[in-house]
Amino acid sequence: MFCPKCGSDIPNNSVVCPRCGVRLQQTPSNPVNQPAVQPVHNSQAPQKSTLEDLREIEIISGRPFPLAGIVITVLGLLILIITLAAGAPEEIAFPSALPFIIIGVILFVLSLGTHITVTNKRVYGVALLFLSKRRVDLPMDSITSVARATFGNLTVATSSGRANFGFLMNGKDVHAAICQLLLERENLELQYKKNIESLLYSIAKK
Repeated sequence: MFCPKCGSDIPNNSVVCPRCGVRLQQTPSNPVNQPAVQPVHNSQAPQKSTLEDLREIEIISGRPFPLAGIVITVLGLLILIITLAAGAPEEIAFPSALPFIIIGVILFVLSLGTHITVTNKRVYGVALLFLSKRRVDLPMDSITSVARATFGNLTVATSSGRANFGFLMNGKDVHAAICQLLLERENLELQYKKNIESLLYSIAKK
């Protein structure tokens, strides 16, 4: 082959002319036939991000345990028996014990209908409201705190109020599950805040 600039006879595979130094654009005389790249067809739809694909998963359910109602009812019956055994007239014995028995029976009946279910996204169930019940559905993002009291009572607080789930047999485990979810949410928020601060610092540094 010949150099297009100086016309010198140069080897066929030359990239630069050894005489004038011009760079040569070579076209391979025997190009290698490479198979065409075929697009890969995935039978499955593209996967979404972890947050978008996060599904609601049940973590724990609270089992009702009517212990408080039973204890108060038994206490009222004991008061009645002891008062009558001491020789007190029925006009005094029954009025002294009857309030305990009535309250105990009411609490026993209420505890049979209360329940709580904890998922990774919300807390829902039937909560106690004084001497009645109400259905609640609390998103996990709205829950600010959770507290445990006697007789398996559990109070879940939100920015708009509180829900009392009473007389749970596994109230301790339900309390621990909600606390763990709140801790994980707090850690995610802190990590997100650190990432934002790091990004802003990098932009300001540039």
